[in-house]
Amino acid sequence: MQSNQTIDNFDQLSTNVSNESFVSTKYKDKKLENRLKKYEAIIKKLDNISRVDHDSQFLFVGNCGLDNNISADFIEQKFGQFGKIIDIVMPKKKPYSFIIFENPSSTQQAIKHLQSQIITTNNQTSLCFYLFTVDKVPETTVQLTEYEEADFLPEGITYLENYIQDTYAKKIIDFFMQTDQNQNSIVDLKRRKVKHFGYEFQYGSNNCDETKPLTEPENKMPELLDELFDRMLTDKLIHVKPDQLTVNYYEPGQGIGPHIDNTVAFENFIISLSLMSSAMMEFRQKETKKISKILLNPNSLLVLKGESRYKWSHSIPERKHDLIKSPKSGQHLVLKRDMRISLTFRKVIPVNDQKKTMKVQEPQMIIPSNDTEAKNFEKSYVQTIYNEIADHFSHTRHSAWPGVARFIHSIETRSFIIDIGCGNGKYLNLRNDLYSFGCDFSEGLINICQQRNFNCFVSDCLSVPAKSNFFDYAICIAVIHHLSTEERRIKSINEMIRILRPGGKGLITVWAKEQKYKEKESFYISQKKTGDQENLDSDVHTFGKEFQKKDVFVAWHYNEKTLKKNSEKSRLSESSDQTTKESKVYLRYYHVFEKNELEQLFEKIDTAKIIESYYEQGNWCVIFEKICKNP
Repeated sequence: MQSNQTIDNFDQLSTNVSNESFVSTKYKDKKLENRLKKYEAIIKKLDNISRVDHDSQFLFVGNCGLDNNISADFIEQKFGQFGKIIDIVMPKKKPYSFIIFENPSSTQQAIKHLQSQIITTNNQTSLCFYLFTVDKVPETTVQLTEYEEADFLPEGITYLENYIQDTYAKKIIDFFMQTDQNQNSIVDLKRRKVKHFGYEFQYGSNNCDETKPLTEPENKMPELLDELFDRMLTDKLIHVKPDQLTVNYYEPGQGIGPHIDNTVAFENFIISLSLMSSAMMEFRQKETKKISKILLNPNSLLVLKGESRYKWSHSIPERKHDLIKSPKSGQHLVLKRDMRISLTFRKVIPVNDQKKTMKVQEPQMIIPSNDTEAKNFEKSYVQTIYNEIADHFSHTRHSAWPGVARFIHSIETRSFIIDIGCGNGKYLNLRNDLYSFGCDFSEGLINICQQRNFNCFVSDCLSVPAKSNFFDYAICIAVIHHLSTEERRIKSINEMIRILRPGGKGLITVWAKEQKYKEKESFYISQKKTGDQENLDSDVHTFGKEFQKKDVFVAWHYNEKTLKKNSEKSRLSESSDQTTKESKVYLRYYHVFEKNELEQLFEKIDTAKIIESYYEQGNWCVIFEKICKNP
């Protein structure tokens, strides 16, 4: 009797354990599904990618991305056991990745064995995989939240499939793939290998030196291409034979970043002949935030003219595959990339003729309507420009403005001061009895400051990495006029005020629309270096003339001769990057201020009061003091 009771108790205990195990498993499954749904919502919103229940080559791997310090090699090691991997896509700053398997059954095997498993990484940290199949992987190098995919190709594109026959293509491939006797003529760039014919393409200036044609026999334009040139002329794709050729050698996974070929250095066509393998080319227009794509198949010819040549950047994303959408099923198909060669043809314009055409192509002034657009606009027409011209810009900035010097010399000894938008740091060494700091969003200019041993760092004027109430004084010279919206100008002033201590003082200067004030011309227009009249229909300001618009592009003429002269004085190497740039025009964005406009910004700020306002040599200037609001 006692034995049966023991058995009954044991059966009851087993039942309880079984029930607890069932409840625990059910809880874990629910928790897992909740986590999967969160990832599903994220990639749908950011990448327009959907979770699917059917077999798919595409596997989503959550909690395993660049944001988790995971490498592609680690993913290959863990998932390669389930089948051949075509490519691994790891979006920047995201905690997830995507795997493309050759066989759809591999995704199911991976899910079966690794779903919610705790894995130890190579750096000895633990993570849990969250896996499900998806309908595709990210198709582009930019987030769809930043760019909207266009259903059209940019104006001016001519794309011709199978423009040359396989037999002719093989001759060209064999010619450029044969062992080169002069290996020095092949340039190994970061993303690909290239070889130049006719003229060397200079990547620092995106130009060619017409006075230095390549004379070695192996670098002259190959006669093999005459047949191609004759056909393009006959088909009226070009009006003159190209005289510069860049041969690009792409391994699988290699590409080229977004760029626009120099708009004044070459004729109005850029031509690309694709060989051996296909690749997807992306076109982006920053002003409209549109992106368009075209698959370049072997033996195809791409001709860029008009807007596609001048107003849309083009690129080839770095990946080992491309996706195309099946017109029948609507599903995304994987095209694996192999070794690819592309031939880029250009016609060099002599420097004297370049100067005549410099004003032809102008960007369209579209004032941003939101903060995201403003960031991208200012990056294109301010930050990127100053990085490009940093060396030349620095050589033209020596003397301190009298008003700025006067402000700095009035400061008490051992005070803390920061120059926001310090440029080359010309105001950081006016006094050696101050604790002086500088910041600028141009890495090129900060590098120059650091070479001069100044205390400086890279920073946006809208978000300075400094403690609140820290500095005694702050200056912001010729910076705020580069911000494209009033909201951002006010935000930059508030940021300046934030890092000042109560009672701390600041100085702000901006370009004035009024370059003639109280019957006196500013130095800027008194130079009168040009007889050109201001074009009222143009957004590009004419140098030496009064401003007709408040939002304008102002040209910076990169002068190689001036830079070389100064470089020799500074004993810089002749092989320096700055001596390889040709004369070029860069357009910078400016919002020039009308009288009282700067003061009106302070009317919307209650944490500072203006002490002094003045006009100096074409600039409006304000000195202010930080005040504490009553609690």
